[in-house]
Amino acid sequence: RSVEHNLRVGGKGESEHTEGLGVDFKIDNSLDRFRLIQVALKNGINRIGIDKKFVHLGYSLKLPQVVMWLY
Repeated sequence: RSVEHNLRVGGKGESEHTEGLGVDFKIDNSLDRFRLIQVALKNGINRIGIDKKFVHLGYSLKLPQVVMWLY
């Protein structure tokens, strides 16, 4: 995402999306959500955001903490 697009969709000017390190997956059921998160954790993804309709997976070198949040 460009910084401009990220701001238009409600994101911050600088984010994992604008650095090519974050992606949102449209997911609308709990089994697929669970499977995606399970694979992400096994593969070192350290930042996960969960919404009813999507899951954000990201990786950050600036923010190395392991974190999971709800939208």
